[in-house]
Amino acid sequence: MFSLRRRIGALFVMLSLFSLLVFSPSAFALSWNTHVIEAQPNPCWTTLAVGEWGTAVLYADGVSTGLRLAWGGPDAWEYESLAPAGASGSWVRCCTLESGDLLAAWYHTPLGHSLMTAVGRPGEEWNVASREFLGVLPDKREMGLSLKVGPFGYPWVACVMCSSTTKKGALKLVFPTVSSPDVSMDLGTDPSMRAVGASCDIVIGDDGTGHLAYFRESPVVIRYRMWSPGQAVQRKDDATMGSEATEGVSLLLSDGGAVTAFFRNNLGNLCCKVFSNDLWSASIVLDAGAKTGGFATSLRDSHGKTFVFYSGGGEGGVRLLTDRTGEWKIHVVDPVSILGSRCAATLSGDAVLVSYWDAFSKAVKLLRVENTPPSIPSGPGPADGSELVAAPGLLSWNPCSDDENDGVTYSVYASDKRWKVDALEEDALVLSGEATLSADVPEALRASSPVYWRVVATDSYGSSREGAPWSY
Repeated sequence: MFSLRRRIGALFVMLSLFSLLVFSPSAFALSWNTHVIEAQPNPCWTTLAVGEWGTAVLYADGVSTGLRLAWGGPDAWEYESLAPAGASGSWVRCCTLESGDLLAAWYHTPLGHSLMTAVGRPGEEWNVASREFLGVLPDKREMGLSLKVGPFGYPWVACVMCSSTTKKGALKLVFPTVSSPDVSMDLGTDPSMRAVGASCDIVIGDDGTGHLAYFRESPVVIRYRMWSPGQAVQRKDDATMGSEATEGVSLLLSDGGAVTAFFRNNLGNLCCKVFSNDLWSASIVLDAGAKTGGFATSLRDSHGKTFVFYSGGGEGGVRLLTDRTGEWKIHVVDPVSILGSRCAATLSGDAVLVSYWDAFSKAVKLLRVENTPPSIPSGPGPADGSELVAAPGLLSWNPCSDDENDGVTYSVYASDKRWKVDALEEDALVLSGEATLSADVPEALRASSPVYWRVVATDSYGSSREGAPWSY
């Protein structure tokens, strides 16, 4: 039974999503830039993780390069191969373990499709093992792979495949341990899960509850399953009923326990549905651009804000959907690219990193999205350089704008020594981190002349902007 708090949280999510319908792509205070990792002539399925070794981007091109790892970044990359050409499938996933090691999972293709894993660190020796034989697949599109780390640092891999002989789809959950045999759960077969209907994603809650979504055909729908620790996997109601396209399903789990599925429908729109209280909401259109929505990936940052990256479709570009302002907005973060295969996203502090293959330039790329600080403090009172008859009791300034509406606080430094204000010395601190537009002049400075002071504005993401030193 869902608590009232969880129901209210799910309702808030739905109302926020509906509010997007009145917005169009607009300017945004977040900043972003792209970095080319390596030219690749063939479509690459990419994934990435962050560790003490920097950023690791894993990508697979079974025709020419096999499974390749680039690490370091953003502009100085080192490379190594985990599987040769012809021995790696198109789906790859990786994550950072609590030990600091990188766990990679991919498909091995020469004689069939086996799930392979490697544990190690970039630039060091890898422990490679074959985990599960998944059968012979006639088409690389007929499989899916998702890797997530659950509570206590345990990784789970969801595998989706389709037999070339029986034409039945099969699902497996694999817990790839390092020192003992794997724990594997066979989720059974689905005779209608074939062709491009095997894209999948999993999320694991803090309580160990898992959620799995995948596509099937005839009719084309998103199937949804969940499991609790020590319990069998349960099939819940389908996330979508009717003709939904089979590209880029991505799941997000809210603090209230609601599950949001992002996907592309048969009209090429980016859509979502929210699962709460054992029911799916109606399909919500987030971006009605022509053929948008393919290859979606989503995440929440450390402040609880949502980011969804997806293909611009017929309009081109890599698109970002975010609720950073409390209202959903669409932004074209890489307008010259065509998102040509599965993308992945992760966090690096407060920055969001996305890896993808650009079908236009035929290169593996890394996109970095970072917070932009608030505007520069202005409007000093007293005015800068004023000659006053009497010492002021207050220092004041204009509010700083923040287009992301993150919330801004202010710190004020004042002293009769200019260098202390320039260096933001601790003993010159008058006001620290308050959401106010004035500060009392310290008693010790009321008889001083001249007085130097400075305001530093900081948003709720910790990004700061220093004002110029003022004086009176």
